[in-house]
Amino acid sequence: GIMAAVGFPAYNDYVQRSHRVDLQAHLMQMASNLERYKSQQMSYTGVTLAMVNSNVAVYPTTGTAKYNLALTLTPAAAPTSWSLTATPVSAGTQAGDGALRIDSQGRRCWDAASDTTCDLADATQAWGSKAH
Repeated sequence: GIMAAVGFPAYNDYVQRSHRVDLQAHLMQMASNLERYKSQQMSYTGVTLAMVNSNVAVYPTTGTAKYNLALTLTPAAAPTSWSLTATPVSAGTQAGDGALRIDSQGRRCWDAASDTTCDLADATQAWGSKAH
């Protein structure tokens, strides 16, 4: 009983961290896809989340969704920048693990305290700033 009480939460933390690290790599790939689109089209105008994420708005793209993904282009009329946000599915295994974001300036954040957003300008929320 004691082993289960200690081991199960540690295992759950490991699984959440593993899914988050996989998502971070996926967000980096999506960022690369966005930059490739811009280099071919000479702007971000017309790009959609579906174009850079296998036609879906969740991660992973197959199986049980763990994160909802959103692409924000700014300004909307003639975008010169973008940000990608990943929020945990509310009833999924990642619920309570925090939101992640990445933007066209290369900033990346994760806020374990919020499942809705994180602050790209806050260096303490940068992906590498704390133990993951």
